Amino acid sequence: MRTETSHISLWLGWARTKRAFDHALKIRYSESGSSLGSAFGRAFGVRYDEDLREAMKQNKQAKSLNELLSGISYEAEAIPALVQAGAQLSPDDNCFICLYDFRTPTTSRTSWITPDLELRFSVVAKFRRPATDVGRWMSK
Repeated sequence: MRTETSHISLWLGWARTKRAFDHALKIRYSESGSSLGSAFGRAFGVRYDEDLREAMKQNKQAKSLNELLSGISYEAEAIPALVQAGAQLSPDDNCFICLYDFRTPTTSRTSWITPDLELRFSVVAKFRRPATDVGRWMSK
């Protein structure tokens, strides 16, 4: 099986409610229809493709990073890469945001705290994932 290199950026944190977490991720638009991004994106100074984002808020604190990230895309490859890159769970963590094929600029803000949400940038990890062969089968 062919593989290709990919990157995953990870934010970890605590959210009081799913509503507060979802609110932070909701894309806003100006009156003219231009994207203003999400509160999360604005807080950390990042613009990203929504199709390459995974995020979840659990009802309880996770016991391990593996438990919190269970079920993410490329789980078998991405989680070990995140751990090796230094991702660490804090005792109160119950949510995460992953951005695929995204390398967070080093000048980005490292944490964002509101009364209902605390997020911190954790790591960027490089990992190998199965290659996509879209172009190959479409050209036949």
